[in-house]
Amino acid sequence: MSQLPITGIVLLSAKQATGIDSPGAAVAGYPIKYIDIVAAGLAAGDSYTVKIVGSNQDDCPDFTAASSTTNLWTYARCTIKDSNTTIVGSTGLTLSSGGTYDNGTYTLNVEGQGFKWINAIITAKTDADDSASISAFLSVYDD
Repeated sequence: MSQLPITGIVLLSAKQATGIDSPGAAVAGYPIKYIDIVAAGLAAGDSYTVKIVGSNQDDCPDFTAASSTTNLWTYARCTIKDSNTTIVGSTGLTLSSGGTYDNGTYTLNVEGQGFKWINAIITAKTDADDSASISAFLSVYDD
């Protein structure tokens, strides 16, 4: 596997709130896509849910708006690279202090290989003092 020029694209940058940071990353033509999710500062009671979304639409969809016939996107099923654990797209990856996925970096293989656009969304959070943050970085590779 060789690395292509488009790597390390920031999708979430030390985000502490629900929502997105970027409109999305163009990934058309790149068959293998990895997203590194980085959780930092999770303390007792903190929990964040991150979902990966993708689209086959020619123009970047609005991932903050509902999916529709003119704004096509869907949740992407992923596999955690190290453990081969499947993450159902609509469920997402839950990061929590003391949980299975605690502070650290988790590399997800995005299974929507036909996607032209990819993004990461924080859909839920519990963090009373906003001490934690979640980052997501996209890398794409050829075969």
